[in-house]
Amino acid sequence: MVMMMMRMGSKALLLVALAAVVTVAVAEPSVEEKARALASFRSKFGPDSAQTGGPCAVCVVLFGMLNQKALLENETPKKVLDDLCKNSENPVGHGICHIIDELATLVGLGKVDAHTSPDKLCAPLCTKTPTCQLFKQWPPASFTEGQRKKQPQSFVRTADDGVHRYNHGNNLGAPGGNFWKDFFHLLSFLLHGLKDNIEKVFDQHVPMAADDKDGDRHATATTFRGTSWRGRDCDDTKADVYPGRKTSNYPDTVDHNCNGIFGHDANGTSYEELYCSKTQQIGLSILGDSATAHFRIPPNLLTPKYLNDTTFDGIVHLVENEADWPECSWSTAWQNATNCPRSLLPIKSMYQRLRERNLCNHRDYQNIGVNGARTSSMMPPGIIESYQRNQTEDSPALVFFALIGNDVCNGHPGMSHMTTVPEFEANVLKSLSYLDTVLPAGSHVAFVPLADGTILWDTLHNHTHPIGVPYPDFYEYLICLGEAPCWGWMNPNETWRELTTQRAQNLSAVYPKIIAEQSYKHFDMDVLPADLTNKVIQKWVAEGHSAVDLIEPVDGFHPSTTANMLIADNVWKWIEQAHPTWLGDVNPFNDEIAKMFGNQGGY
Repeated sequence: MVMMMMRMGSKALLLVALAAVVTVAVAEPSVEEKARALASFRSKFGPDSAQTGGPCAVCVVLFGMLNQKALLENETPKKVLDDLCKNSENPVGHGICHIIDELATLVGLGKVDAHTSPDKLCAPLCTKTPTCQLFKQWPPASFTEGQRKKQPQSFVRTADDGVHRYNHGNNLGAPGGNFWKDFFHLLSFLLHGLKDNIEKVFDQHVPMAADDKDGDRHATATTFRGTSWRGRDCDDTKADVYPGRKTSNYPDTVDHNCNGIFGHDANGTSYEELYCSKTQQIGLSILGDSATAHFRIPPNLLTPKYLNDTTFDGIVHLVENEADWPECSWSTAWQNATNCPRSLLPIKSMYQRLRERNLCNHRDYQNIGVNGARTSSMMPPGIIESYQRNQTEDSPALVFFALIGNDVCNGHPGMSHMTTVPEFEANVLKSLSYLDTVLPAGSHVAFVPLADGTILWDTLHNHTHPIGVPYPDFYEYLICLGEAPCWGWMNPNETWRELTTQRAQNLSAVYPKIIAEQSYKHFDMDVLPADLTNKVIQKWVAEGHSAVDLIEPVDGFHPSTTANMLIADNVWKWIEQAHPTWLGDVNPFNDEIAKMFGNQGGY
């Protein structure tokens, strides 16, 4: 459901729904205020709205969950909904319940029982997509089989997968589960400079002004493009104090680069000079798409068995971070395993490895991953201009250029909306020219080839989605609605899947051509091996694991946290072999730094 809202409404419609939720959630709004909020929601998501597949999909998925939950508990869908709303203890949960109740009124939920197919129930909202059907059998075959075994299998992808794959670790909430902190941060976003906040966070992909008072693009809060995405600012009153800063006009009592190292020894030598100046400090940056940002919808949100009064507890944090988990991604993860989605491997990103190698690199990370980004939206004056690096004042950076899917992936049939090879090359060259104006000398750019998305169908075609339908039915439903994140690779037609892969390979072949023909003043370049991902998958399977572990279950498209950590390990090993100087030497003063400064201020 969240994925549909992200795709169909982006910032505008999502915020309309969010504003309606908050309006009905806080401080006992008047009947008139509540009515206006719900009317606004109805105008955007009701049967007469301009939307096509999105509202229909939200309805079918939502009531698919409610009706299955009702069957499990031998109750009516309306009773399940009423209990869900009555027992929710947070204001956003109450607000969402009001919105769901409004949606239930639109489709007449109170007049049907749980044996009614959600596709039939939601027909009033699906008039623009009447032939699209998610549940081709109701109840779903996997649900019926699970009932016979007294253990519903519609909630896992295979009979032996185990629910623990999804219901473990911090699958829903914010790190630390601080709901109220997230909630008041949301109120600040909505109530103080909303228009400017939308522009900064969703268009410019930088923190909102309240979290970045000095405008250096490093924030003091976690979400809304804050520290989840870039290193924490340790002084939000000084625009020339931020992670990655190399030069300073301040006394050594000021931590000018926010790496937690400051002060001086008995001889008056600053610890920054003593421990860091002769080391090869380098920041970790990545420019990319939703895979870069680690897009992830928690499976609990779409698993009927786990629908309860705590289901929406983490929804605020999820929305504030655009359903992304950059703090747990292969490139810029800094969170520990407790606060990340469950991984079958330790959380150890490229940034964490660089920091471990040299503690002077602490907090110097930037994740400029944007859902839906492709080379045409990345190039200037687009997303890439949100990247912050001062060419003369900052340390060099290792930059990954990682647009791995959207130049071939979209919801349109055929190949006409895919990026052509000449367009791809022109777009990348414009981005590189821009980077040569902002990256300090001694930086490096590593290109990540486009993915081979055939793994999606090949791996999941005989598995079951958390909501209870086979993945082929789920893919077909998204394609029918025009909401599929990748028409080519999610297509049941093998020829289209192969053609999509061929275009991806043709685009990736541009990178070696650029490396051979172009040179830049401030950075060198290389491209990761084109077969790196496939080799990683093959090795994982050869070790006795399942390729299913590597794909996010809800969208059936993005790399899982386990896959992210596999990527980090293999990319690190490749750089160690191909470009060891890119990583800098191990800092001989790491032990002294850790002893004196502890966790260096954390994150």
